[in-house]
Amino acid sequence: MKVEFFKFQQGNLVPVIALSETQVARVNFFRKSLDELPILPPNPKKSLITFLITNSTDPNKKMVEANYTYNQIERETFSTYPLKSSAQAWQELQAGQGYIANLGNNQEGEITIRRIYLAYFESEQPQKFLQPIFVFEGDNSFYAYVSAVEPTMTE
Repeated sequence: MKVEFFKFQQGNLVPVIALSETQVARVNFFRKSLDELPILPPNPKKSLITFLITNSTDPNKKMVEANYTYNQIERETFSTYPLKSSAQAWQELQAGQGYIANLGNNQEGEITIRRIYLAYFESEQPQKFLQPIFVFEGDNSFYAYVSAVEPTMTE
């Protein structure tokens, strides 16, 4: 579980630094890792199960949003696939063949990648499997995903 704190600003939720500024809290329930690899949703900063709770004193206005998407993982049904190299995944990302999961605070277009690691992708749509992905994590909350499965296996 991860809790994020926000305030309303011009109709948007803006992260706050001081707890005293908090008007809304988002409670994220992330999946546990599988085989020591994280399971990541489309936006790694927001889980597929979230609750948005306000600091209102009115009990009817405490919870303003609830999102619940849960796909059962069949842990006993799995396959082994050859993976591409991280260098190949990096080339694909540079060629625009990845998925920008969270641009973060990188509006200027210059991104510095600090970590590359394997994970599983969990879609918001029902799926029968978890897809292995390379995660490119950078400064200012940047995240990008590239499929880790060797392309010959997906044809």
